[in-house]
Amino acid sequence: MSMVPQDGWYYGTGPSNRQGPVTLIELQDLVRQGVVRGDTQVWATGLPRWARATEVPTLGLQNTDAGLNVLIPMGPQSVLAILAGYCGLLTFLPGVGLAGFVLGMLALRDLRANRQKRGMGRGVR
Repeated sequence: MSMVPQDGWYYGTGPSNRQGPVTLIELQDLVRQGVVRGDTQVWATGLPRWARATEVPTLGLQNTDAGLNVLIPMGPQSVLAILAGYCGLLTFLPGVGLAGFVLGMLALRDLRANRQKRGMGRGVR
């Protein structure tokens, strides 16, 4: 997308369920807040079609492989979930399993309170 419109952006699941219009800066703020995610559809006047947010480079969302996210946490993560995941890997050490369980429970509460964070898979291992 060579010319990125500055105004008139819409987002949602598609043309029939859309929010907007918002400016590009407002849309970028919605990305940072976790309201607009990679699979959210976006469109602006002058663009030929609705597109996934990952297809609009100026929104800063890369189409990352989910497997890579397990190895290298990307985006907003729950630190508690990351710690719980590492404890799960080290359960052969005395006391680490219990610490992992406690951290996992705290991570689940953190993830429910902060919907923009990721790490559910680590929190429940």
